[in-house]
Amino acid sequence: MIPSRQLSAPSTQPDGWHTTEFAGVELAIRGQRTAPSISAFVPIALLLAAREGGSIHVDAALTETQLARLNCEFSPFVADFFDGKECRISAAAIETGAIPPGQSALMFSAGVDSFYTLQKLGSLAITPDMLLNIHAGAHDDNISTWHRRLDNIRSVAATLDIPVETVETNFHCAYPEAHVKCHTIRNIAAAISLEGISSIYYSSAYKLSELAYDKAKKHALAYIDPVIMRSFLPSGFEAIYVGWEADRLEKTQAICNFPLAFDHLDVCTDQAYQADRSKTEPINCGRCNKCIRTQIEIEACGSLDRFAKVFGLDNWVRHRGKAIKTLARSTDPIDRNAVRLLHKDRTQTGFRRWFS
Repeated sequence: MIPSRQLSAPSTQPDGWHTTEFAGVELAIRGQRTAPSISAFVPIALLLAAREGGSIHVDAALTETQLARLNCEFSPFVADFFDGKECRISAAAIETGAIPPGQSALMFSAGVDSFYTLQKLGSLAITPDMLLNIHAGAHDDNISTWHRRLDNIRSVAATLDIPVETVETNFHCAYPEAHVKCHTIRNIAAAISLEGISSIYYSSAYKLSELAYDKAKKHALAYIDPVIMRSFLPSGFEAIYVGWEADRLEKTQAICNFPLAFDHLDVCTDQAYQADRSKTEPINCGRCNKCIRTQIEIEACGSLDRFAKVFGLDNWVRHRGKAIKTLARSTDPIDRNAVRLLHKDRTQTGFRRWFS
């Protein structure tokens, strides 16, 4: 028998969490500007439902356009990408309105892509109304790490004289798939819950020519972000994709001329380091794959000294040979591309010395 499940409208708890339940799993979201929007929960419910297929009845109103996107675009994608089954979504009512025009937010993590987007928007005289950071799985369930990293993002926002909004969710607990396989869905679903926001700027991870479905299934959803990021948005909500004209090295070259990045670039994935480091230690551990990759790319641009505050360069000089050998064993295309930079110019990068 094909299961049919109901997604009820969320309720707001005394501690500020907006919660609902689907298929016995609690879904929760909170933030200063979050509202109990059913649209924020529908994508996560569909991820859960696709394990068995069937139908989802949303006990709230959705627009006809949103229903069409969910049924014709998002549901077939989820079924194929996550090797599940297609689901049919219905709603208690059809609403004719849309999210009214409101403010804009730049989703910002202080990584290379984020700083590239910030720099590009600035060059176009576009000022987002706020920076937005979301806890939806990048730090697993390590709230202390997230809070530490928010200090850096708030410092960037203070320099720009714009506010920071944060959204906390349990989406990574409710649907415990690897973050790289579903981060776009989690993040944009969370952003939908923000009251008074009608558009977000979302940084690309890859150049347009690098987009590929087979790479997305094998490595990371970001390889097809623009294909799916609009497929579950409510009417009137816009997601603007920024940066797909540049590859990783081109973005790195750009931020090497962006002084704000020199003091605030944060690419580290070592959560234990982030949670325990002292205030005098660099933001980045310098040892995880993402740190190694970024240091290679920055050094290829001849700008590593500019980032001395955020990387422990003495440690990098001592251990980079071993670190690069570790990165060379990675199957991630971005990691392997970074190592190829060393092959392209062996005299400038000292390729043989690095591997000696």
